[in-house]
Amino acid sequence: MPSTPSGSKSVISNGFETVASKTFRGRPRFFVLMIAFLAVSAVTVGVLGWQLTLRAAKYNIESLVIEIEDLISAQIMSSVVNQFHKIEQLTALQASLFRKNTWTSLKTPATIDQNNRTMTDMFVLLDNMADVAKSVFYITYPDGLMFGYSWTSNNTFVMWDQVGLTNYVWQVDANGNKIGTPDNHGTSQDNNNTLYYGPTGASGANIDFSNVNWHGFSDVNLISGRLWKTSLRVVVNRITNEKVIAGNDMTMDFLSDKLQTIVEASPYPVVIDVIEISTGFVVASWPRVQAIAEDGSRILRYNEISSIILQDFSAYVDSFKTTASPLSTLADGISALHQKHGLFVDRYVNGSKYILQLNIVQYGTQKLLTVLYLNTDDFNAQVTDTSTKTGYMIGGIILAFVFGGYLFSITITRQLDLVSRQINLLKCLKFSEVLDKDSGVKGRSFVFELANLQEAFHEMVTVFADTLKASNSLRQGSGRLVSTLGNNQNQGTAVSKSAPSLPGNMSAASSKFP
Repeated sequence: MPSTPSGSKSVISNGFETVASKTFRGRPRFFVLMIAFLAVSAVTVGVLGWQLTLRAAKYNIESLVIEIEDLISAQIMSSVVNQFHKIEQLTALQASLFRKNTWTSLKTPATIDQNNRTMTDMFVLLDNMADVAKSVFYITYPDGLMFGYSWTSNNTFVMWDQVGLTNYVWQVDANGNKIGTPDNHGTSQDNNNTLYYGPTGASGANIDFSNVNWHGFSDVNLISGRLWKTSLRVVVNRITNEKVIAGNDMTMDFLSDKLQTIVEASPYPVVIDVIEISTGFVVASWPRVQAIAEDGSRILRYNEISSIILQDFSAYVDSFKTTASPLSTLADGISALHQKHGLFVDRYVNGSKYILQLNIVQYGTQKLLTVLYLNTDDFNAQVTDTSTKTGYMIGGIILAFVFGGYLFSITITRQLDLVSRQINLLKCLKFSEVLDKDSGVKGRSFVFELANLQEAFHEMVTVFADTLKASNSLRQGSGRLVSTLGNNQNQGTAVSKSAPSLPGNMSAASSKFP
């Protein structure tokens, strides 16, 4: 190895450090730059993505509310149409049996057995179709007498029959046969079912008895504290030409049960009311409202019910009071302009914003109005809460990422420091502190590029050291030659100075240097 005087090393080292301190003053370290870059990048990307997601969620809240209300409305429509279709099919079956003379209403000596079989078949039919209908009956025309069976609130059967304008209710056994004595339910003109179900009748069915193909439904009626709707169909017996009205009753409980299922499955609070357009009666709702007067005498209209939501809806309908029937006007407008998705209206109830959806459920001549209120503030609150949690998660991810970047940058910085320190030592000619006889370089970096750089410097220093050796050897050999020549020259000069320049002396001197 080449050697350098310690004084020279000190001068070179001090000079280099002085120049380096002036040159590098104020320049940041690599790991500082790396951490700053990672921190800025992670925070920018994380926060920007977080805020963009939050803005997109808030921007799409109304669209999400509309989609949820559309889904709920479709489920209600499907449930209503399905139930109405089932009970209408049951009524059509009864009409078919009368039309084919399988059933008869006649009680003549020739037909009394057939009439008894008719009643027995009706009982069996009701027993098997209890999930669809709560009664099965027929009405004679033009007398308006009703005969049939119905379920009671105790899940038992009773038989209805009529003599003139007096109704009787019988308890029955397991086969539908009368038991004991009947209960007299009174004599009244209202018991004339031809009038009750006919044009302008109280039931709202408005049967056209002249149309042998007529079928339809009554308005919602109050019976024994429950809301009922009746399916009716006019039929004529092909054999006897008797005309009867086949009918079935169903309660609106199925719809309230369906609304409960829908609301409980919804991830957000929703208020649903279903209103019969022809009467303004609330036939189903969830949460439930008091739709019947406290004395149980009548059904309340939507604007009579003490519900904040229904009162707001009533105020909205009042804006259509330029017409005689604002609810029907509203329904007609919805049917004409918004047949697919209904009508959406922004409403504010007790300081909270709601989106109101109004849609029409129609089956035949029957029209129901679905009233859905969804609170958008609930959506905003949930979005904000979710966003806050997401923000904490993103913050944790950013910290973990920056910490990982810190460890990485410190590791790389140490490797760079190792190479930089070795190069500085080599510049200061401190070869022994860098080079090793066995491995070549002390403290080789594990990074490929830095290790390669170290190797290159090692080779460069080795060549440099060999060059210094050769240069030093040449310098030492040249010095000895010059010294010998100098001594010889000094000796020759002394001889010439002591002897005169005579030919004899010249020959004597010449004889010494052949």
